[in-house]
Amino acid sequence: MTADDTDRISRALGRVEGLVQSLMDQWGRQEANASLLRQKNNDKLEQLERALDRLATDLQGVQQDVAELKNDVEPAIKTFEAEQNRKLLFNEDGAPSARTKAIWAHTPMGRFGEAKELVGAAIFLASESASSFVTGTDIRVDGGFLAQTI
Repeated sequence: MTADDTDRISRALGRVEGLVQSLMDQWGRQEANASLLRQKNNDKLEQLERALDRLATDLQGVQQDVAELKNDVEPAIKTFEAEQNRKLLFNEDGAPSARTKAIWAHTPMGRFGEAKELVGAAIFLASESASSFVTGTDIRVDGGFLAQTI
């Protein structure tokens, strides 16, 4: 090995050492930045969690207030014929299916309700003079279906 070879190797090692040091410096800055970002994100996450807790508490109070004030018209889905359940309720020839016969047998009115039969309950609840002191009420429009026991 000549003196020139030794000199070239020495310079190459110096460059490698400089490159390694530069990479370590960069990695250290990136790690410090990542650590700072993690801390900022953790702080923001904690702030968000506290805000969500406050919101959940506030919403519980609102939900309780609304629950006390709402009124409902409840049509029993089984007692009203609709497009989505027609295939279950009637055979292809239009005759009532076994399911329909069971529902009718359980319903004191002995038939399905019609949409127009929901209107009276809705008008009652919408009328200030008729229902001004009615609150938190569910009016079941089901032909007596839920009043029967199976």
